[in-house]
Amino acid sequence: MATYRSRCGGSTAAECREERGAATAPSAARARQAEAEREKRAKIIHAEGELIASEKLSQAAAVLGRETGAMTLRYLQTLNEIAAEQNSTIVFPLPMDLLPLLRKET
Repeated sequence: MATYRSRCGGSTAAECREERGAATAPSAARARQAEAEREKRAKIIHAEGELIASEKLSQAAAVLGRETGAMTLRYLQTLNEIAAEQNSTIVFPLPMDLLPLLRKET
């Protein structure tokens, strides 16, 4: 009890608790506001990252559309990455543009 009175200037313990509770309410509101600001900034940063990623994907699609062999090279690179990550057998499909050449020879 003496510690409460010394902190609260001679008030009773109940009065001291009430004063402390009233004093922490504004700090709790500030903490909630700060948390909301952090979440807002995190969402903005995430959205900016998504925008940059979508722009890069659009650029990559344009390059793959312009360059005839780019898609095949990307496909082979993906197969190589899969083979490096997993010790598994990869079925390598025959490119569709080779089928007409095989039909002419037979």
